[in-house]
Amino acid sequence: MSGSETQSQTVPEDEVINNCDWYNIPCHADWAVKEMDLALANLIDGVLMAFADLINYLPVPQFLIDAEPVYLPAALSWAAEPFQLEYGLNIIVAAYVMRFTIKRIPFIGG
Repeated sequence: MSGSETQSQTVPEDEVINNCDWYNIPCHADWAVKEMDLALANLIDGVLMAFADLINYLPVPQFLIDAEPVYLPAALSWAAEPFQLEYGLNIIVAAYVMRFTIKRIPFIGG
């Protein structure tokens, strides 16, 4: 590369703070919409994190603490292993618990 040639360097879009002229209203409006989207995302994240913290403080009933694990016989366990029964049952139980919980929320659960 010779000295007279210049390399054009592009700045990544993430690093551009504000590339709008003062009279370019649509550019400023686009920036405002992006900022409102970020604020809404942060608000939703905060609400969901507060809900998760609230779930952690709920007491666990004693009958769940005292429950003994259920084991399948070896032959049945061997046949069920390719279907990942343990993983699937965890998902199903979590889905039913979430459905039960959502049904109790006013204006959402109906």
